[in-house]
Amino acid sequence: MNRDFLNQLIGYEELVSIYLYDNDPSVFLVGYISQAFEDAILLEVIRQDGKYDGYTIINLNAIYQIEYGTHYLKKLSIDSSDRKSFNNNIFKEYLLEDFIKYCKENKIILEIENTDLSIIEIGKIIHSEQEILVLNKINTDFHCFDGNIILRVDDIKCISFMGCRQNRYLK
Repeated sequence: MNRDFLNQLIGYEELVSIYLYDNDPSVFLVGYISQAFEDAILLEVIRQDGKYDGYTIINLNAIYQIEYGTHYLKKLSIDSSDRKSFNNNIFKEYLLEDFIKYCKENKIILEIENTDLSIIEIGKIIHSEQEILVLNKINTDFHCFDGNIILRVDDIKCISFMGCRQNRYLK
């Protein structure tokens, strides 16, 4: 995905649809591109009901298609009453690397989607190295931490945070 093109969409408050699955066009994320980096974009996510739903970091290599200016996006009524502010100035050039460090230090609850199997894990990063991270995962049935899982950073499709799915596990 062309970073220069993505940068054109920043600051215009232009809603975009981002597709991550070439085999299922019914699954996509809607939001505002907040920042574009060498390896990923930061998307301020909007739910179907027009409410803000946190942020998602999307690996540029995982993006199948981006749409903007569509009838659907123009008709979406945005409710900004629950908009969460997030200081994204902490990130430098490589979003994934900086973000992983930030989340580990601040014990942020994340939802991580894997590129290979579309497996979603929710938890907190407890260790990270250049190629891997260790997530203290949450058992979503019992709402408690339940062991650790090792993930390859290169296999991450997207990371969501500060949204309703992640916030339900805050204590």
